[in-house]
Amino acid sequence: MIQQILPQQDEYGKELNRPTDLELRHLQHYLRGQGLFFQEKDDEWFQCAYQARNDISHLNVLPTDQLDKLFYIQQKIH
Repeated sequence: MIQQILPQQDEYGKELNRPTDLELRHLQHYLRGQGLFFQEKDDEWFQCAYQARNDISHLNVLPTDQLDKLFYIQQKIH
């Protein structure tokens, strides 16, 4: 499904040609556009992972409650 939506260009003009070019926000946006609807819990998980990725990329320390939520998500998807 992801391969079928490519290529794309995001709102910043970045070319998205391969699945590995996509960030979490792209996946959520483009897959929703393909008719894949997310439950509220899924949106929360995407947002948590997206925010954690941004925080880490800016060298910010993740708060304990965010780490707890990430570990909870990991347990649920494995």
